[in-house]
Amino acid sequence: MQFERNRPMTAITTELDPRYLPRDAAPTNWSAGSRWAPLAIAGLACAAIMPLLFEGNPLLNLLGLCCLLLTGALSISLYILKRQHEALIGFKQMQRQLAQLHLKARDLENELTLLRQDDSTKSGLLCILAHDLRSPFAGLKNMLWLMEQKLLDSEELQSILPDMRSQVDSLYASLDNLLIWSRQQASGQSPILGPVPVASLAREVIGMYQPAAQLKQLSLSLEGPTTGQALVDPDALRLILRNLLDNAIKFTPKGGKVSIQIQPGPDALQVWVEDSGMGMSQEQLSLLFGAEPTQVRRGTSGEKGLGLGLQLCHRYAASCGGELLVSSQPDHGTRFELRLPLRQD
Repeated sequence: MQFERNRPMTAITTELDPRYLPRDAAPTNWSAGSRWAPLAIAGLACAAIMPLLFEGNPLLNLLGLCCLLLTGALSISLYILKRQHEALIGFKQMQRQLAQLHLKARDLENELTLLRQDDSTKSGLLCILAHDLRSPFAGLKNMLWLMEQKLLDSEELQSILPDMRSQVDSLYASLDNLLIWSRQQASGQSPILGPVPVASLAREVIGMYQPAAQLKQLSLSLEGPTTGQALVDPDALRLILRNLLDNAIKFTPKGGKVSIQIQPGPDALQVWVEDSGMGMSQEQLSLLFGAEPTQVRRGTSGEKGLGLGLQLCHRYAASCGGELLVSSQPDHGTRFELRLPLRQD
């Protein structure tokens, strides 16, 4: 069997597997050849004794010579069979070792790929952090300096306070998402599933974002039945709704509408977070749930944050057995659809 350079390991181990060897390529078994050993010994004995018994008979001497040659041929055949048997044993050992090496190489390659992906994700996250968090902190620092120097009167101070609050809320949400993401990366812990009243939790999240909606004069509402439970981790669902609502408020202009709609279905409980905001193009939609954090657009009032929240939403929805979908058109708003498994009574 000949091997070429740069052959894949799987191809080599397949060729070495006895199941793929042709029948005529398999070495002869030594146990079959060992049955000829007594005949070879008897022939050798006859070849040695016959010249002594029939010293003057040329025909018998010729017969003894033939026996001697036959015995020699049998001895050589037995030796070849023995060597083939030893080669077969070594061949099978080499095949097992190559198969083990192939499995180890494949495992190491998979681990290396995961490490590279993690390293790329963390590098991208650090780059976004350096750019995304520095600017709002610089703005807050300048505002605090103006206040400290008493360069602002009461009216000017009141006019910039909402902007300061918006920046602080955005930074807090970004840092909170970053903390959750880092904990998940470090521990790999799965969400704890249980029956959760979705409407009650959605009402709680709406209460958290009511001040931000009022600041932009947005209509924020909860629609649908107040009953119905989903099998989900409450912390995961709270994080998903909080991030979806935060994005909806961020990218909806003043006077717009943001709503959470709940609709139980036969197989899943559906939750929609819909807004009348800026919308997204198909290219922007394709980058939402990517493997790495991405830089996101500024909101309608200059809000800014990490492209990490939607990735967390997508990941947590999948880990809870659900699904997060999105549909959007530029200048026609965005609609996120969260499908959660129903509670099994």
